[in-house]
Order: sequence, then structure tokens, then C-alpha cells
Amino acid sequence: MMTRMNVTIAEMSNESLYAKVCDAWRDIARHAIERKGFVLIGLSGGKTPQGLYTYLATHLDALIWKNTRIVMVDERMVASDHPDSNTGMVYNTLVDRIAVSDKPVVYKPQILNTVETTATGYEDQLHQALTFPLVFDVLLLGLGEDGHIASLFTLAQCHNVENKVILPIKQPGINHERISLSLSVINQSKHIFFVVCGESKARMIKDVLERKVQVPACCVNPLKGKVQFFLDQASSALL
Repeated sequence: MMTRMNVTIAEMSNESLYAKVCDAWRDIARHAIERKGFVLIGLSGGKTPQGLYTYLATHLDALIWKNTRIVMVDERMVASDHPDSNTGMVYNTLVDRIAVSDKPVVYKPQILNTVETTATGYEDQLHQALTFPLVFDVLLLGLGEDGHIASLFTLAQCHNVENKVILPIKQPGINHERISLSLSVINQSKHIFFVVCGESKARMIKDVLERKVQVPACCVNPLKGKVQFFLDQASSALL
């Protein structure tokens, strides 16, 4: 059973959905900065968050951004200027839209020769830069139509992974090999935001919330954290 789960449904436009995410994000960020001097954020790729990131760039204040540290939740094995790069998308829609003096710190994976060395290299980078265990103040996830999260597509990729922060992902049927945060790290987060839009996600949203399927999204169960679903009208149509 998912712990401390809430569902927020936007009344009308995507912008109203973004505003609700922004308000929750702002409160968490301010408290984290007051407490420890920075806020640690995990950002996912995909199409859904692009509008959200652009909204956040102009609706969160400079004090928050200059004290934000960003970790990529997952990445494809492509260069940052490739159209499928999550890191490139985060820069184009968010980071590059923030004033130079206020830009957050972004820990970017270096794409190496193999997915295994890329995963190990990113994990080493995070160990050198951040305090472990890695606990995100906010971790943003999308939801695939098949129930995948980050780049975790199967239950096997979610479980039986000991002491791993970043996993190499080779999955038949996807367009690139990938790296992904492990489920164990995701579940250490203080706040997990699922941001989901579109009619094509409605059936999976209903099934995940009602626990009618066995998919990676149903494995998100932070021991001490909270889960918040932010849905548009289309994705919530079957609730």
C-alpha cells in the first residue's frame, strides 16, 4: 500500500496543474533551504514535464533556484544535444531560462562508452558531490502508459538491487539504453510528485491508485515520505 498518498486534480488548463505543483514545490523548497541551506530535487525526462519546467523557471523565486541542486532521475545514452536527451530537455526548458546569477547546480551524467560505465560514473559523481544516503526533498516522476517510472520498466529492475544508486537499463523495445535511479533511492525521498497528463494515462492512473496492476509505479512506497499525484482532467477521467 502506498503511504501518505494524495491526489490533486487541476480544474482546467495545464497551467492550473503547473500552478498547483509550483505551490507545493515552493513550500517544500523554502523549508529545506531554511533547514539545511539547499533543496535537493530529482527531475525526470519525457514530454509531460516540459511545460511544467518552463512554468517553474519563471514562477519560483531567485532564492530558491540559487539554492537548488538537481539530479537527473534518468537519462538515455545520447549526447546532451540529442533531441532525446533528458538533460538537454531540462536545460532547454528550465535551466537556460533562469538568470545566470540564480542558476541551480545540475549534476549531469557523462555519457561514456557503455551504459554500465555511464551508470557507475554518475553514481561516483553523486557520491563525491552529495551526502549519502541520498534523500530528495522533491523527486518528480512521470507515469508511462505501461506503468513504468523513471527508466524502470519491469518489476525485476525495481527489486533485488543491493546498494545501487544508478542502474544501467537495457530494455527490449525502447529506443536507447538508459540509466536510472534505483527504486531504493526513489523510495528514500521526502516528497514524490507524480505529474501526469493526457487521456492515454487515465486507465493506468486508475489501476495504479486502486492497486489493480503489478507495475513499477505501484512499487513507489517511501518509508518516511509522501506521494502526491498531480493530474489533469484527462488523466483523471476514470477516477
